[in-house]
Amino acid sequence: MENRILIIADELFGENGESAARFSELLLCKQPTRPLQFVINAPLPYSLASLSEKIAFDIMGKQAKHIILGVGLKDIAHGKNPDILFESLKNITSILLSKTSSIIYIVTIPLETLPESPSAICHWNTLLKGLAADRLKVLDFAEAAETFKEQQLERGKFARTLYGETGKATSTCQTLLSLFLLDSFLA
Repeated sequence: MENRILIIADELFGENGESAARFSELLLCKQPTRPLQFVINAPLPYSLASLSEKIAFDIMGKQAKHIILGVGLKDIAHGKNPDILFESLKNITSILLSKTSSIIYIVTIPLETLPESPSAICHWNTLLKGLAADRLKVLDFAEAAETFKEQQLERGKFARTLYGETGKATSTCQTLLSLFLLDSFLA
């Protein structure tokens, strides 16, 4: 459907998909007369590999014009190899590009989200950036979060953080991701 937006995300979008919900509300507030329908599957209850098995029903069956994928964090946090995960994601995007007319957006993961595995997250983001194509957009939230962090450090002791010590996203982080998605989507 031309006006349907499907969001599939793991904990990158919040423990309860808060960033996805905020993004949908912000877009509706920004464009109140635009006919929109959201399908939000966040947080994703299963692994990225399982998503490739459910692609026909969970993704293609929704017939969305826009598909936003915020995946990889959950699997990497559980010790999965980013290269193997990337093969699953490549398979999913390949099927979607060949069998739908959807525009696909993939969101990178900030390093601070998983402080115990920054090299795995960095590698994952590098792999994602290599996927960019005509109908496949890579949204670099990792860079936006880093810019925010640098700007906040200039404020000194009154700075806001995006992540707690364990990598859990703060409300500020969820709002920043929502605004980032809105700006990316409207661009």
